[in-house]
Amino acid sequence: MPAASAQLRRHRDDLVQQVGRSTDAADVFQRASAGLRGFVPFDAAAWLGTDPGTGLPTSPVRIDDLDGITQAMCAEHWQRELLVEDVNLFRHLARAEAPAAALRRSLAEPAASGRYRRFLRPLGVGDEMRTVLRVGGALWGSPCEGSWPAPAHRRSSST
Repeated sequence: MPAASAQLRRHRDDLVQQVGRSTDAADVFQRASAGLRGFVPFDAAAWLGTDPGTGLPTSPVRIDDLDGITQAMCAEHWQRELLVEDVNLFRHLARAEAPAAALRRSLAEPAASGRYRRFLRPLGVGDEMRTVLRVGGALWGSPCEGSWPAPAHRRSSST
C-alpha cells in the first residue's frame, strides 16, 4: 500500500497546485471538479459557493454532467436544506470533524432522506457525497458529487 499512498499524495499535491493557480472561485470549482475525479470517481457534481459569514448559498455555482435541474427544484432544494431536518446537511458537515459524508453510508435506506426522494431520485442520482470547504472555520463552498447505476444525459455548465 505504500506505493498507492505515495501516488495518492502526488495526485493530491498536483490537484492543490492546479487549484492554487485559479483566478477566481469559478475557476477553483472547474479545476477542482476535473482533478477530483482522480480521487473519487463520480458521475455528476454540483459546486456551490456559500457566504463565509452565514453559510447561505451564493455564487458561483457549477453543475457538471447533470441535466434536468430547474429553478423550482433549486429553490425547493435550498428550502429543504435550510428549513427541514435531513441527513448530511451542509450546516452539520460544516461543524463535523470530517466535513464529508455519503448518503448510502449514512442511511440504510436512502429513501429515508427527503432530499433523496424529492431531489436526487427524480434526477436519477443513486448516491450522493456531500462535502464542505472550510478555511479557518468559515464555510465557503459546498460540493456534492453524485453517482447513478445507469448512464444519463451529460452536460457541463457554470454560472
